[in-house]
Amino acid sequence: MCECNSQTLRYYDAIGLLKPKKVDRYSGYRYYDKKQALEFVKIKNLQEAGFSLEEIKELLNKDDDSIYEAFEEKIKEQEDKLERIKKIQKSYSSELKEMKNKIEQLKEQLIDEMENYDPSEEFGISENKYQSIIERVHGFFDDIMDKEDESITIAKREKASRESFLENPQYKTLYENHSWVNAKDFISEIPELKEGNSYVLYLEVVPEKISSAFAATMINQLITGMQSKGALECTVEESTDSNNHFWLFESKE
Repeated sequence: MCECNSQTLRYYDAIGLLKPKKVDRYSGYRYYDKKQALEFVKIKNLQEAGFSLEEIKELLNKDDDSIYEAFEEKIKEQEDKLERIKKIQKSYSSELKEMKNKIEQLKEQLIDEMENYDPSEEFGISENKYQSIIERVHGFFDDIMDKEDESITIAKREKASRESFLENPQYKTLYENHSWVNAKDFISEIPELKEGNSYVLYLEVVPEKISSAFAATMINQLITGMQSKGALECTVEESTDSNNHFWLFESKE
């Protein structure tokens, strides 16, 4: 009947929405008269318009004017929903543009700082190697802007203390070094980071070392073998005892 399968009709019967005129007790066939066929057409159209079965059950007992009014309300509801979606779309576009602008500003600030930073004394690396690090940072930001690579994320963690890692069973300390003068004094001792794992670098250093260029160079010295898989966070805080401290933590999760 009206291109409706028997399973749907049985369900309508079970919930009291559309009961057949009679059911053959031997064959199980359901028989419907003209009035019930018209009711099915109403049900089908109301469902397609987005009414729930409970709403439809109530509307079937009302006159055509009431049903038409319900359609008007449904249209208004859908128009309001469409307007909300349009606003979300506009907001999404605006926020995405704003975020890309912020990433571009961050890139420019970091690259400018790195180009004015001399890593030779701190890290003991050549100018050529440092230029390759700067190029890698360029590539990192370009991947975010151009490819929207989901494997690359920029996240901001709430300010964390070393205790939040040392005392957290989720993390284990892979390496630590204290009272060092320059990173080149110990960087070769740091265990190789494994691709796919998550790590945290936590440093407490004297004020003159604190810079984004220092942190970016430190990170890039350690992630050579990780490619784009895995995660590495870096926190650099001012030392409270005028000594330099370094911890490498690995997440157990």
